[in-house]
Amino acid sequence: MVGNFTGPNDLNLILCKSTLIEIYTVGEDGLESMLDVNIYGRISSMFLYRNPGEDRDQLFLLTEKGHFCVLGYDAQKSEIITKAIDEKSLVTSIVNDEKPAGVPASNGQIAIVDPEARMIGLHLHEGFFKVIPIEKGQLQTAYDIRLEETQIIEMKFLHGCVRPTLMVLYHDAKESRHIKTYEIVPQKEFIEGPWQLPNIEPSVELVITLPPPLLGILVIGERSIIYHKGNSITTQKTGGTSRNCSLSLNTPKLFKVFGKIDNSGRRILLGESTGALHCLILQGEGDKVTKLQLEYLGVTSIPSTIDYLDNGLVFVGSTTGDSQLIRLTEEKTPEGYFFNVLDRITNLGSIVDFAVVDINKQNQGQMITCSGALKDGSLRVVRNGIGVQEHAQVDLKGIKGLWSIDPCKEGEVEKYLIVSFVAETRILSMVGEELVESNLKGFDLDKKTIYAGNLIGDLYIQVTAKGISLIDGKKEMIRDTWIPEAQINLCSANATQILIAQGKDLSIFQIQNQKLIFKSKRTMDHEISCLNINPIEHNKNSSSICVVGLWTDISVRLLSVPDLVEIRKLELGGEILPRSVILKTLDHITYLIIALGDGNLLSYTYDMKSGDLENRKKLTLGTRPVILNDGHDHIFACSDRPSVIQHTNTKKLLFAPVNLKDVTYMCSFDCPSFPNSIALSNEDTLTIGTVDHVQKLHISTIPLGEVPRRIAYQDQSKTLCLLTVKTLFDGHGDVEEGWVKLLDARTFEIQDVYPLQADETPTAVASVSFSNNTIEYYVVGTAYIKEEPECSSGRILLFEGKNRKLRLQAELLVTGAVYSLDGFQEKIIAGVNSKVLLLKWDEASKELSIEFDYEGQSHALHVVTKGDFILVGDLQRSMSLLLYTSVDGTIKESARDYNPLWMTAVSFLDNEHFLGADDCYNIFCLENASSVEDRGKLEVCGEFHVGQFINRIREGSLAMAWDYANEVKGLSLSNVHLFGTISGSVGVVATLDKEHFKILTDLQAQILNVVKGVGGLDYNLWRAWKNDKTQTTRLAKGFVDGDIIAKFLDLPPEEAKKIAHHLDMPIELIQKIVETLTNQLH
Repeated sequence: MVGNFTGPNDLNLILCKSTLIEIYTVGEDGLESMLDVNIYGRISSMFLYRNPGEDRDQLFLLTEKGHFCVLGYDAQKSEIITKAIDEKSLVTSIVNDEKPAGVPASNGQIAIVDPEARMIGLHLHEGFFKVIPIEKGQLQTAYDIRLEETQIIEMKFLHGCVRPTLMVLYHDAKESRHIKTYEIVPQKEFIEGPWQLPNIEPSVELVITLPPPLLGILVIGERSIIYHKGNSITTQKTGGTSRNCSLSLNTPKLFKVFGKIDNSGRRILLGESTGALHCLILQGEGDKVTKLQLEYLGVTSIPSTIDYLDNGLVFVGSTTGDSQLIRLTEEKTPEGYFFNVLDRITNLGSIVDFAVVDINKQNQGQMITCSGALKDGSLRVVRNGIGVQEHAQVDLKGIKGLWSIDPCKEGEVEKYLIVSFVAETRILSMVGEELVESNLKGFDLDKKTIYAGNLIGDLYIQVTAKGISLIDGKKEMIRDTWIPEAQINLCSANATQILIAQGKDLSIFQIQNQKLIFKSKRTMDHEISCLNINPIEHNKNSSSICVVGLWTDISVRLLSVPDLVEIRKLELGGEILPRSVILKTLDHITYLIIALGDGNLLSYTYDMKSGDLENRKKLTLGTRPVILNDGHDHIFACSDRPSVIQHTNTKKLLFAPVNLKDVTYMCSFDCPSFPNSIALSNEDTLTIGTVDHVQKLHISTIPLGEVPRRIAYQDQSKTLCLLTVKTLFDGHGDVEEGWVKLLDARTFEIQDVYPLQADETPTAVASVSFSNNTIEYYVVGTAYIKEEPECSSGRILLFEGKNRKLRLQAELLVTGAVYSLDGFQEKIIAGVNSKVLLLKWDEASKELSIEFDYEGQSHALHVVTKGDFILVGDLQRSMSLLLYTSVDGTIKESARDYNPLWMTAVSFLDNEHFLGADDCYNIFCLENASSVEDRGKLEVCGEFHVGQFINRIREGSLAMAWDYANEVKGLSLSNVHLFGTISGSVGVVATLDKEHFKILTDLQAQILNVVKGVGGLDYNLWRAWKNDKTQTTRLAKGFVDGDIIAKFLDLPPEEAKKIAHHLDMPIELIQKIVETLTNQLH
């Protein structure tokens, strides 16, 4: 929705994502993220309204539990404030014997506000309409009014009425649809309203109320649109009246959402369920409407909301695809649309399945999700880190160094790239979009370059083992040289200073009047292994400090410049010498980062006044020596696991892995043809690319145009097996086609497809292998869709993916839907209706047969295996643990949870603990009962209300496997699992050692004493385990909320110290624990 929330002159777009509110400001360049607000509840409805006499809007929120609040914005503190709350929200204790307030509204909750802000109306329960009066901008005591209509579809307050007047769209027992109006009088009751519309088009779900001067309503159906302002309706064929007219639609259109372009309501955007966007124009003058006109504009993502912003900007929000920011145009675009797409907001929802893969074996997983619906269906690749978008690539082997330099004279060359090899140097120039080899006079191309760059005064510098050359960039001639007696090994420079190493000798030069001026020399105790003279003060052209790493004693020295007097000696310990070092200021904090020869990184904060080095951290970046390169606002670490090191808004270093397997050298390559780009090299190639905006989660999209249902990854063939459903119109109605598709796991190109039979839909897939066979197979489950109470037939198909082709090896007809599949003991386990089937494959006869079937479920929706155990998630009967005995080939129940829970996902957490999610948005953990009398039972050891519908849980992590062993003694995270939800959120669950679990539980309680929920909503009630079917609620246990724990790093220092005092722990230790966990999980 759009309004003036953060200020009278601020135009804000406010988005609701289930439990999250995102607030944007609308500017000339589009949308700018301003604030994210977590809500302790699932938001069912929200709207902006403005009290008379005020200059900004307030935000009303309603949760699915019926709690509501009114929020405002404090511009001085830049934070959300609570202006009014529902008294029920203040309850902080759990009451399980409370009777339900009534039958929940059958078509969902409705929250509306009178246009003149006289009252707010809520429809939460059948037969009741709750009124919250507003007097002088304050909410008054609410009261209920009896409502005779029960099957309510839509409710709106009408504009321009003396008394608040309610419009009700409903259907009766015969499915006929009608519209009634009611006036709400001071006696707290309904009286008959000004008009009614009986027996309207049966498809109507959308009614739009119009502001003055038009007033009245628009009734939007599949075959007609009606403007109504009185008791009679005429069509355009017979002539419109000033009060009513209608428009017949030639083809049915299922309009779902709308957005008013102007305040008068004469132009309204209408969005179809197909994504088609139209503009409805109400023609006429003054308060008259004489004609309705519908104009087609184009196709967007399937919309769930449409909001007109300003100056032709429109936000199209989508829950099934990416939301879009578009600009309306008067002329058609090349695509035939009347708008251009300016930006997209990524949406992973809804995630119905995902695979966790590590194709490049970098000890870092990536999620490949089945996301979206209908035409917006797609695969999303979710990585923790950043991406590099390649622009150009050149085959060049043996690169030993890269530097870019800016041309000093105007011309067609945009950038030079100096490429060093073992015995030569080559210069590439960017001309337009062409990268061509050139000859820059003054450079010695017959030697290996150690350093090259731009200097102050239109100078270039080239450093080789034989000397230093200053080159006039405009005249392309050598201005000065320095020839040493001994070879130069290393060099670092800035715009005015040059630091070189010759064995143990360290020398520094200054640039003055285009000349090399020798300043000082120092002989170090040992041979120099690395050096850096990066400017860290406000003066970006020079530095007063340099850093030098030494062999033998494994140390780093900080020296003053230009006299090279030692300021600080840092002994690193161990046997691995420093190979690269950098001193850099990020957000006013100076860091010393040291890369060791074994791939480890050390980081320190450096106090420029005292010279102290503090906050030592160590992590493992790779297995090879790391080279550190300075970027504008980050540090690029070249290695076999390249990363970008950046500062976050929480004043800590963020190590974001890059989606490349191997980088040996890197430099900036910013030019008009490739702005904000970098040059990268590995053993064989040189790549020019752009680093995406550094973020913790990098998402790329592979559009499908159909619905992805299930996915599985096969490491042997580096392929993915994807099950999809495509909806087509055959002239009589929608027809679904099921497909099995084989994709290349690196490029996502389709290698082969296999069509399923008519009325057959894909339901499950897994990668499996069998004994005495090195080939991996894909096994696919299906169901035949017929008009029957329960699916009675399906197939299990076995495919070989050799040579990137799907070859059907066997098929087995089964009596039910194949809900789930998994590899097990070199066999196949399948959940088919109420049975769990054990299947074996005979390679010789090419037959797939049932070895054993176990029946003890309602519907075996989920089966996962570990060792000899099979974990089953049932539609209605929670989880059961089955045991397979190889001696007799039987399956028996080992233990079960007897609670009536409807499972949506299950997984083994470890051999003793079992993770599950249910349809009440909970996640919980079970374990075998410890007592003898409860043997055979699974007991709850942890439960937590996530507030999201979890569709899949799989073992894996998006975080790179950093080595944090030296960070916090005894801190241990294991069994990391990921989950995906309908709303598109991704979560992480992991087990924690008991000592730190106790610490974090106490820390969470202390943080919650300081950080209060928005709108008076209580955190503990929100996270309490809930069962809506039994009306049971229990406080969460066995889980710690990582999002709450992470808030410790954002607390004001005074509050953080108080919490540390309560916990009787050093604040530095708490920070280390939280930062370590954050890095390991994210």
